[in-house]
Amino acid sequence: MLHHENHIPIAPKRQPWNKGKLIGPKPPLRPKHVWSIRTKLQIDRRTRDLAMFNLAIESKLRGCDVVALKVEDVAPSGSLTTRQYARLVSDWIASIGLDPNLFGHIRSDEPKRP
Repeated sequence: MLHHENHIPIAPKRQPWNKGKLIGPKPPLRPKHVWSIRTKLQIDRRTRDLAMFNLAIESKLRGCDVVALKVEDVAPSGSLTTRQYARLVSDWIASIGLDPNLFGHIRSDEPKRP
């Protein structure tokens, strides 16, 4: 007869959300990257994205500060989450042929929201 003393099931190990991603400070966009993104957004007539990009670059606000703003012309729904903003930034960077993983704005010490 087998003895099972206080058998406690072991929970499966969860994979870290940032596994395989570059963490820590990322290099800033160079002026030529900024102008390439601006030009691309203008050509594509993405006025809202261009306004948000210009606001972020010119004001030097962090992503979490930009999304805290409530301006109907920038975000028709009235607000924007950090995740939505991060997705836009990634799209802008990718649109000019750069790797979005190399140019990020989200700090690695910010917890991931469900």
